Amino acid sequence: GWRPELHAEAVTCALPDGIVETTASELALTARLTRAAIVRECVSGNDLARLSAAPLRASAAVVCVRDAAHVPQPVVLLDGSSCARPPAALDADRACFAPAGAPVLDGAGWCERGLPLRPLAAPDLATLNRLRAVEVSLLAVPADDRCPSLAAATRWAVEQVRASGLPLRVVADDRSGGVDGACFLPSTYWPDGVVLVDVSSLPADA
Repeated sequence: GWRPELHAEAVTCALPDGIVETTASELALTARLTRAAIVRECVSGNDLARLSAAPLRASAAVVCVRDAAHVPQPVVLLDGSSCARPPAALDADRACFAPAGAPVLDGAGWCERGLPLRPLAAPDLATLNRLRAVEVSLLAVPADDRCPSLAAATRWAVEQVRASGLPLRVVADDRSGGVDGACFLPSTYWPDGVVLVDVSSLPADA
């Protein structure tokens, strides 16, 4: 069934036909993100890969990471390039490495270009899975009516951030304009170190 895509699951895929920003979200929230899941998203989990004229093989994937504000961001190379010599289009073709709807925040960590790549390592996966767990806890705002208020969602975000021990800043943003019935949830923007509590676009039964 449907489940939210997490920002800690963001992946960049360098394919023969271009660059794709996507998320490796074809796994249960309780499952661990693995190298295989990251590669699978780039080989067959996005539209550009499914329409690729060139065959894409998982065995040929080179999996790297770029470090933005100490957050490892996976980059899968399927175009014959390497972590040491990535494709120039990796930066040229992307206006900003950011999930859809990401706010413009102080650190602008998602938008850093020219960050060097290095091979993905086991500690990177451990970090990403820790961040995924924090995101899941943030989204689990308790609310009997399944429509948390700004105050309730902000209190929950502060509690979860404290419990995580991570240096995150909680920002409450009421963009509802005071509209009655607006529901709020926290969204995490890792390179900026920000948890933004704003109007939710998630389905009511998510």
